[in-house]
Amino acid sequence: MSWVDDNLATGEIVRHRFKHKWTGLIHWRFLIPLFGQIGLLLTAVRIARSEAVVTSHRLIHVDQGLIGREIFEINLAFVEGMAVKQGIFDRIANQGTVAIGSGSGNRDVEFYRVPDPMEFRRQALAAMDARQS
Repeated sequence: MSWVDDNLATGEIVRHRFKHKWTGLIHWRFLIPLFGQIGLLLTAVRIARSEAVVTSHRLIHVDQGLIGREIFEINLAFVEGMAVKQGIFDRIANQGTVAIGSGSGNRDVEFYRVPDPMEFRRQALAAMDARQS
């Protein structure tokens, strides 16, 4: 069971779950041979334990390593806009950063290393439309 499944609100359902594929291992760290092995191990662990989820109420990104964990979430009602950022390695690995603008005066939220960020954006927009209907 994932962190998201354990922490859903009453009546909240998961609309779509995004998990990394092996292509997520492509990273700039591998361009430096000395640190390539360490980078491969750390990146593989982080990819295996990370997920991005669109629920009926929130957008959630859980990024877990060996010890640390970062959880970013934003209520769909506060989302005003989204931007997808992808570099060349991100395009090859089909991952990217999704920047989410909130109109509540809070800082913008960025979900890093989101697998298939364009599909994440489409699912988030569909969830926002369904919530407004």
